[in-house]
Amino acid sequence: MLEMVLALAILLVALAALGSWFATGTRAARQAALQAQAVRLCQSKLDEVLAGIEPLEAVDQAPLDETDPSWVWSLELQATDFDELALVTVTVAHLNQQNRPDVSFSLRRYLRQASQAEAETSAGADATPFLQTP
Repeated sequence: MLEMVLALAILLVALAALGSWFATGTRAARQAALQAQAVRLCQSKLDEVLAGIEPLEAVDQAPLDETDPSWVWSLELQATDFDELALVTVTVAHLNQQNRPDVSFSLRRYLRQASQAEAETSAGADATPFLQTP
């Protein structure tokens, strides 16, 4: 009888350890899936900006999709030491229940700026000064 109680105690301790490892593995798998999705969404949003679908202006924590408010994106424009180059940074983040980012990913891209005369002659006065990527 004592041997059975001892074996049962050892089994319960082993199951408790395995359960905590399972929970850790599940959290890590969820985090990896969110990170992979953030990479895909960030690349897609940067492509939309470069294609002109999204305007080339600063954005801060805008919802990525109207149906899922947990994903937000930001766009930052920075001047560089060279007049013809600007640095565009797109960041995508997943917000948890406390509205804090639990996963985020950023992509940066240098864009070549056309001169004002080039922009006006190529597409009219409404043209964006960012014409092409290097």
